Amino acid sequence: MSNQQKYFKYKNKYIELKKKLLIGGERIDREIELIKPLGLYKDIALDAGKKVLKLTRIRDEAKIIVNLPDNYPIGEPIIYINDQKVNINNWTPIKRITEFLEFNKKVLILCHARKVDGSFEPLVLKNHWYEDIFNELFLEYNLKGNPSFETVDSTHGGTFVADAFSDEFIDKHISEYDLIMVPDCGGIWYYLQVDQTRDIKILIEKCIKLTKMLKPNGIIEFSKFLKVNPEFTGEFENTLKHNLEQIGFTVMLKVVNSLTHLVAQKN
Repeated sequence: MSNQQKYFKYKNKYIELKKKLLIGGERIDREIELIKPLGLYKDIALDAGKKVLKLTRIRDEAKIIVNLPDNYPIGEPIIYINDQKVNINNWTPIKRITEFLEFNKKVLILCHARKVDGSFEPLVLKNHWYEDIFNELFLEYNLKGNPSFETVDSTHGGTFVADAFSDEFIDKHISEYDLIMVPDCGGIWYYLQVDQTRDIKILIEKCIKLTKMLKPNGIIEFSKFLKVNPEFTGEFENTLKHNLEQIGFTVMLKVVNSLTHLVAQKN
């Protein structure tokens, strides 16, 4: 087959594919027609060049921006929800933008005053010192889906400015998260471990309350068990493990990079 014959062969295939998929502006117009009747979004606007689609999610006023390549849907769109890039796995031309306008998994990281990013497939965490151990910590849990990552700290810079251990914060986020990480906290987490009173009961109560924010089958991870008093630390780890098991969690104590991590999954 000559080069000219190959050219016409692939050109004809492209024309056939374009008819089936509606490539470029036609396809985008069609998707907008499908989005509008859903009643989930407002302020739907497409720029004149059909390169950027903007809309607002009604339930939480989230601002969504979709950058569209010229050859969409053969080319993959780039989607941001409140300036956070959506992880799009295994894009194919038969998929639609609407499949990625909702995060279906949520992660909360305590005591971190910066926004982070990451994914479950593969297990990746960015802009956090856990990024080197994130995969090792949660590999066996077979985490799936398209996660959004939120952070909370008493200082500005992350998603929320709040005391994550407070009833006020917890009550606002009941059954909201698939994964909660308590990796490196100060405040009450630190002082109750180093204070001479060393009141394990208060610490345990604080940890158990955090689990109210987990969805069914959700996972919570604790670390920074201080070795100021090894006897106290051992008792704290074992008591927390026992109390979580008593309320239906499957618990593992893992040592990663010389740090003990307690990982518990809600049954």
